[in-house]
Amino acid sequence: MNTAGNITTNDLSLENMTEVDALWVLIEKQTKKVRQALVKRIIEMEYETADIECQRVFLRGSINRGWNEMKEAKEKGQKLQSLDSFIEELEKK
Repeated sequence: MNTAGNITTNDLSLENMTEVDALWVLIEKQTKKVRQALVKRIIEMEYETADIECQRVFLRGSINRGWNEMKEAKEKGQKLQSLDSFIEELEKK
């Protein structure tokens, strides 16, 4: 390894090279502009993945709350709102 702790081609042999090591060697040899573009894409990809996961968690929670409210209303013998009247309410807002 060099003094900065980064892996270089001199530090690796084919027998002990991991996929990450091989990728690092390829990235290391790119221009600064290409490396910056790669970093930007990775950050954007991670942000999109996190955003999608947040949406899934929110949706899962909403569905579970709605399901539980429906079960509770049925157990209490309460009449449930029809989908049509629910949509009408939403359209008024």
